Amino acid sequence: MTYRRDHSALIDTNGSVVVDDVEKASLFNSYFASVGVVDNGVIPVCDSVLSIDTVIDTVVFNTINVKTALRKLKSNLSSVQMVCHHFSHLFSSG
Repeated sequence: MTYRRDHSALIDTNGSVVVDDVEKASLFNSYFASVGVVDNGVIPVCDSVLSIDTVIDTVVFNTINVKTALRKLKSNLSSVQMVCHHFSHLFSSG
């Protein structure tokens, strides 16, 4: 895994330029905490495309599809992001 340094600066709520990684993390944390919601314990109702009785009894990963997906991994993404991206594409395209 490699470390990629981002040279972008951020602007805080006072209009000051933020370049320090720790300060940027704090700024992002404050922002996402301000737009998030408190969990009220209620599970939202989701309209399901499939019937509630639908069961997926078999999921097949064959070596060809797995090898193909792994060979396409881009080195500039994290391992988890890469695997999730390629497997979601694999499942969505059949």
